[in-house]
Amino acid sequence: MEEITVISEDIIQTAFKKVAKGGAFILASQILAMFFGFLRQFAVIRLLPPNDYGLFSLGMTVMGVCIILSGLGLPAGAQRYIGFFMGKEDELSARGVIISTIRILSISAASFTISILVSARPLAILFKKPEMTSVILKLAPLITLSLCIDIISSFYMGFHRVEVNVFFRNIGLYLVSLISVVLGLILRRDLSSVLWAVVLSYLLIAFFELLYSSRKFPIPLRCKSTSRMGKEILFFSLPLFGVSALNYLILQTDTLMLGHFSAAETVGLYNAAFQLLQILAVFLTSASFIFMPVASGLVATSNNMELKQLYRSTTKWLFIFTLPLFLVLFLFPSDILRLVFGGIYPRAALALKLLCLGEFVNTFLGPNDSTLLAYGRSKVLMVTAALSAVMNIFLNALFIPRWGMNGAAIASFVSLALKNILNSGYLYLRYKIHPFDSKYLKPVLLLILFSSILYFPLSYLLRFSEWFLLTYYPLFLAIGIASVLLSKSVEPLDHVLIKLIKRTKMPQ
Repeated sequence: MEEITVISEDIIQTAFKKVAKGGAFILASQILAMFFGFLRQFAVIRLLPPNDYGLFSLGMTVMGVCIILSGLGLPAGAQRYIGFFMGKEDELSARGVIISTIRILSISAASFTISILVSARPLAILFKKPEMTSVILKLAPLITLSLCIDIISSFYMGFHRVEVNVFFRNIGLYLVSLISVVLGLILRRDLSSVLWAVVLSYLLIAFFELLYSSRKFPIPLRCKSTSRMGKEILFFSLPLFGVSALNYLILQTDTLMLGHFSAAETVGLYNAAFQLLQILAVFLTSASFIFMPVASGLVATSNNMELKQLYRSTTKWLFIFTLPLFLVLFLFPSDILRLVFGGIYPRAALALKLLCLGEFVNTFLGPNDSTLLAYGRSKVLMVTAALSAVMNIFLNALFIPRWGMNGAAIASFVSLALKNILNSGYLYLRYKIHPFDSKYLKPVLLLILFSSILYFPLSYLLRFSEWFLLTYYPLFLAIGIASVLLSKSVEPLDHVLIKLIKRTKMPQ
């Protein structure tokens, strides 16, 4: 057993050094971007009535769908092809990828922008909200601006230049958006100020990213000789587009269908709960960045035993850090919503609990989608995402007319759980990979047991002040770590993961 552990550490560290250089840098930027994004939503929720926030959420969701569809999966495809050709020192083909991608996306962005401008009024009628016409018309420039930011960042990522993605797309965009929205609301507290502020922030980031690229782009683009790569990169990118579009649809179907069946105020209440859910997902989302390249390296070298160990250890610590936050949101939903958003937002307490259950299953089963992608099973991911998306649409249509936002939350919980169960089921049947052993289940059960005992005393404290909630996550986290130690669930590979994170440095 000791020999296997030594081999595992050497293999995992080697794979990590090759493919995850600069990982902590991007990881920190993603967490910071999520934080700035949450603060922006917090400002809008706090300073606008729920009806206006619902219209804003619905408008941003419609734009998000348009951006995903118009992108055609090309940002991810271009990144892969640029890295591939530059690895072969084929600058001519890399230039062809860039120019072909720009041409295709220019046509796509223009087409979708014109379509959404023409469709603004019919969409408002579909949502039964006349105000949506103005919202959609004002947000329409986001399609072109967002695609511009995304594709330039992906170009640089293909050249292994992570700083552009970090400073412009992650930190810069969300920070400027936060500042613009807050200033807009200070000057004039209405929905139009928020919409124009968001568009202005995207415009500023796109302008400065283009300005930077005109001077610092890794290879010259003005050259007579180039390769035509449009058809090749488009066919490669379309499957990636399918998976990303379906996953986005799973997340946003609730908002879109609530927009049709319910009042804008209900959409606003639901999306406030959804914002808190994004915090719950931050650990799994962030850890996937480091886990994915390491898993890919192990698959490439046929080290399946080491990958199984890595999967178990990663899932255990992900859940130990996520479960305390889940317990806070699940056990005290009304108090959290009242403390963070105030007003009538505690009405979304049951919806928040149901949404948390879906994320509970997601994290409990571990990074199954990243592992399947490491094995090259993108078709499996597409099939499970498609089944989940269809289930989500069906359940939303069935439940929202009956139970409103709680029905939407049930649909989201069931569809997210279904996708993860299917992914994990395939992962186990095909590769015998799963996280469940005594060293994972024992600390989880102990944490749940201790938290159940503490529930009533902690609820009593909230009678004096809701600010006690801020201490509950550290308390549950301490109990979780103590549960790992008490159950003797620390494995040698756990120390390897800690070393990997410590050794990941910012790019020079």
